[in-house]
Amino acid sequence: MSKPILLIDYAEPGKNSYGIIRLLAALAVVFSHASIISGGVSIKEPLEVLTGYTLGAHAVHIFFVLSGFMVTASFERSRNIYAFVWARLLRIYPAMMTVAVVFIIVGGLFYTSAAQSDYWSSGNIGGYFLRNMLLLGGGATLLGIFENNPLANAINGPLWTLKFEVVCYISLVITLGLAQKFFPPEKRQKIILIITGMILVTTLLLHVTPPAYHDSGHLDHLIRMAFAFYLGSLAWTIRARFVLSAWIVSGLSVLVVLFTHFALPLREQIQIIFLAYGVLWLGHFSGGKLQSFIDKQDYSYGVYIIGFPVQQTLMLYNESMTPIQNFLMAVPITLVLAALSWNLVERPAMKFKKIFNSGLKVGLLGLYRLG
Repeated sequence: MSKPILLIDYAEPGKNSYGIIRLLAALAVVFSHASIISGGVSIKEPLEVLTGYTLGAHAVHIFFVLSGFMVTASFERSRNIYAFVWARLLRIYPAMMTVAVVFIIVGGLFYTSAAQSDYWSSGNIGGYFLRNMLLLGGGATLLGIFENNPLANAINGPLWTLKFEVVCYISLVITLGLAQKFFPPEKRQKIILIITGMILVTTLLLHVTPPAYHDSGHLDHLIRMAFAFYLGSLAWTIRARFVLSAWIVSGLSVLVVLFTHFALPLREQIQIIFLAYGVLWLGHFSGGKLQSFIDKQDYSYGVYIIGFPVQQTLMLYNESMTPIQNFLMAVPITLVLAALSWNLVERPAMKFKKIFNSGLKVGLLGLYRLG
């Protein structure tokens, strides 16, 4: 009898191809957005009709699963809660705010149809910047930008998920912080299991059955994304006993077909469970040289936050562009900009983690001596 394949053997950076999966998920979001960007919100993807969610929505679920997995690992490795929070802020804000500032400038110089005095007013650009700072950038607009596009006025729609990501981070800090304080290590995984179960039960009680992804309310989004996030967190916590098997993938795929076809309650959660297990299983296969490259050059976040404004910009120059044309033209441009974001903003920003840790040490030592 062959030895079972355990997640713990592939959980550490460099031993899995999760970076490839995250990049593919980001590109799936770009592909999914090409339909509504080219034809407006009335356009529905075939996958949305079949499952209730677009390809991009399923990709977001994958992001949250892998985020829960990796962020929980990051929390365990962090020296303290403050270092962990600082690292999360450095991962989200520098690139996002750089994209916002660059777009404000480019939009004002080349895109806007509004009067320059109106565009450069503090209410317009200041409001846009502030909404991005508050993680409300998904619905933020600028005067005269993309107003005649099929998807009018939308600048960077994907940013709407970041607030739910941060809520998950906060809940994880509270949960694991309390678990570290009051429970021994062997009991902490039970805390994550209880929380995941509570989210599942809450989802059942609320009977979340949205007819389409964009029709769900904020509570529905939070429950669904937190569910995906904590599935990933749970997977990290029980990685030593988490078996990776193609048979389990096959069994879950059958459940997905049955629950989706017959529109059974919790079909959305079954889909997320399938995606969660599927990507964790798929990630144990080696990605070879591509995996090594992406481990060093992580463009996934850049693609996610840059793709949408690139696609909208392309529509300015060709209103009759088809979704496929929009996607194929947007991908190389987005990848180049994501590479710049990673090398000029994201990776340099992460170096400030060490500065924070050093500064914290010096500050605490100073307080100790003063005392």
